Amino acid sequence: GGVTIDYAASKGGIGQLTKALANEWAAHGVNVNAIAPGYTDTNNTQALRDDPERSKALLDRIPAGRFADPSEIAGAAVFLSSDAASYCHGSVVTVDGGWLARERNDMTNSLTGKTALVTAAGNGIGRA
Repeated sequence: GGVTIDYAASKGGIGQLTKALANEWAAHGVNVNAIAPGYTDTNNTQALRDDPERSKALLDRIPAGRFADPSEIAGAAVFLSSDAASYCHGSVVTVDGGWLARERNDMTNSLTGKTALVTAAGNGIGRA
């Protein structure tokens, strides 16, 4: 399987909910932030890790070349829960081994010769 529409929408929704709640609650001394973890060595990813073909395909796309250890995700939670993050409001901390930072030649190549317009709100309009 790949990323489904419902999964992508829920991930985007969490990010926007984090920002909205941060805007409402910051004045009350409440920090609202989120963590966006990458593939992590947990029971949820066991089937992926046990499948040599799927595991290799994922690991080849993660710049760090490995799944995260849960303690690496916990480190972000510790930071966001600490006084060091007292001025962090509405942040989504990405802990993904570089997954989102990787070069996206596959996307760029698929858009060659196409027309798209993205508004300031991020809504895509136009034609492809």
